[in-house]
Amino acid sequence: MTSPIERHRIPVGKGVSMRFMFDTSTPPTSPGHNWAEMRYDGAPDSWVPEIGAHWHAHHDEHMECLEGRASFTLGSYPSSQTTILSAGDPPLLIPRYTTHSFKFFKGEAATLKESASPAGTYKQEFFEDLFYTGSVEKLGFLQVVRVFHDGDAFIALPGGIGVLDRAFTYVVGWLASWLVQGKMVKIDGEGNYVEGAKDK
Repeated sequence: MTSPIERHRIPVGKGVSMRFMFDTSTPPTSPGHNWAEMRYDGAPDSWVPEIGAHWHAHHDEHMECLEGRASFTLGSYPSSQTTILSAGDPPLLIPRYTTHSFKFFKGEAATLKESASPAGTYKQEFFEDLFYTGSVEKLGFLQVVRVFHDGDAFIALPGGIGVLDRAFTYVVGWLASWLVQGKMVKIDGEGNYVEGAKDK
């Protein structure tokens, strides 16, 4: 059996990195073919990852803690529910159209694995574009919305009204695409960069 291969690793913030994994022994259509892992080292001066409320229209997410724990909130206020996902727990399925957010715990090292259905390299392309500056400290609001606009992610506004989330992300994201540069990448089914497609 072929062991998973780390294709690329990127810095996200102080003490936080993401790596992109491929298992070529599984078919490209399987969620287990490729995935992302975010690791937080738990150091006192490291950035503590916290991802705000958003949702996706065209893919489901599978979240699994490989180390430590993380807090997930699913749904819109006031009917939202929070659960703690710990290492050894079954993966958490987040269906498309489900508003969700998550955060790590300060001082607790943790590794979170994320895969998606349908399978594909689009999640790696999304994260490489989002964190192309190498640090969340350099990540501005317009950059976030532009990447969301391009990558099947919608900012969840208060009220839980999906059509407003779509309108906001589409309009602001389109405007941001004219103002904020990104690092658009194209990756083939085995995790290799498609030549000439890395820069926008």
